[in-house]
Amino acid sequence: LTFETVYIGLGSNLGNRHQYLQRAVDHLCVTPELGVDQISSVVESPALVLPGSPPQPHYLNAVVACSTTLAPVELLKACLEIEEKLGRTRSELVKWEPRTVDLDLLMWGNRVMKSPHLTLPHPGLGRRAFVLIPLSEIAMDLRIPAPFNCDIRYLLDHCPGIDSTSLTPFQLMISRSE
Repeated sequence: LTFETVYIGLGSNLGNRHQYLQRAVDHLCVTPELGVDQISSVVESPALVLPGSPPQPHYLNAVVACSTTLAPVELLKACLEIEEKLGRTRSELVKWEPRTVDLDLLMWGNRVMKSPHLTLPHPGLGRRAFVLIPLSEIAMDLRIPAPFNCDIRYLLDHCPGIDSTSLTPFQLMISRSE
């Protein structure tokens, strides 16, 4: 079996945000064929909202590095199940709603894929300081494949919103057993 490195972005802006992020990590830790290897610091940033949408509470975000033998669609399904277990409801009509927890597959090794349900690397990666800052903390030498074709330092240097993203004192822990 070949293990591949995958980076998963975590976010929460409803309820006890830190607890939701920790519970998401706990669920990832017990997902078969997935190992959580590293967790970034937790950052806080204003919510991205569509023009004309009401304001939302700020997000807490972190990134986890995992090793897996799962296929991308299998891990995506597992992430969606974790979101559902933690109270996330999705609307087909409204994008960027407040949420208890959000798990995004950001990168999967050097894999580039585009399907109706999953695009790798994540298409918003280069514009999201709340992802790039924690990702750079655990993978500063990461090279992002197409369509970015650059290293993470370049994306950080050219990313909007860096100043509105701040480090928090919250920490997330890898749980070794459940």
